[in-house]
Amino acid sequence: MDISMEPIAVFWTFLAVIAAWGSMHFSMRDPRSISWTKIAFAAALLVCFGVAQWQPRVLQVLGEGILAHLVGLLFFWPMLMIGAPLCIGSILGTLIGMYRIRSHDVS
Repeated sequence: MDISMEPIAVFWTFLAVIAAWGSMHFSMRDPRSISWTKIAFAAALLVCFGVAQWQPRVLQVLGEGILAHLVGLLFFWPMLMIGAPLCIGSILGTLIGMYRIRSHDVS
């Protein structure tokens, strides 16, 4: 069976672009402190996900029981498919919106 990564890449890109557009739109009106807080929150979620993914010893504490499977089903896979691209898009969109010159600000 030949499994292609193209549908996943398209799905990830689609989610990231939607999140980036929305974050850019709202960060243009938000104060910079709120925008930096949004970036910090999304980055913290990505760091937690990265630690759980690249450090299997973190999840080995849970063992092989039902709790370990629930953590995998309720945190890892949803974060992999939906959360990570949304966080990445949110961070990029907020940064673009913060540093974009708005036409009504230029006099």
